[in-house]
Amino acid sequence: MDNLFQAGKIDDEEVLTSLMEAMNDIVKVNYDYMKDYIEGIGNLTLMLLSSPHDKPATLAVEVWTTIAEVEL
Repeated sequence: MDNLFQAGKIDDEEVLTSLMEAMNDIVKVNYDYMKDYIEGIGNLTLMLLSSPHDKPATLAVEVWTTIAEVEL
């Protein structure tokens, strides 16, 4: 997860899009292990929401939607 958070610092829309797609898949499959990473996910997604890249920002919201669905 730390490597994914580091990749979030790369200012490239394609990289950030792939990162958020991977993050969404990871959250779906490994939700029980995400407790220690929620703050990092929050920081990353917040940063993406204020970035000029639309696709990664949309996928950042999708990560939280996935988290909400898994919790239900």
